[in-house]
Amino acid sequence: MEIISKCFAYFVSANLEIYDVSRGRMFYGPGGPYGAMAGRDATRALGTMDVKDVRDEWDDHETLTSDQKETANEWEASFKYKYPTVGKLIREGDARTDYGGAVSAIPA
Repeated sequence: MEIISKCFAYFVSANLEIYDVSRGRMFYGPGGPYGAMAGRDATRALGTMDVKDVRDEWDDHETLTSDQKETANEWEASFKYKYPTVGKLIREGDARTDYGGAVSAIPA
């Protein structure tokens, strides 16, 4: 999490996917309504609809209710449509994957 919170671009993680939300800087940048989500795992906050529920450490999301998981999934679908996927959130110590410079596509 430390790496994504120290970048000049804006990244948000939802369901372990990391999205570059820099195009939405008025929402995810400083002072924006979702600014607290930038550089963090926002899955729980998205599921509970409470921006204060972001996480700075690993969260397996197991305690979310099925309705909250569904809400988080709907937000993630919106991210997938609007923003490029730039990586996956992993636990500290887990193996990293080299995707060889692959870039996700965003529908035009």
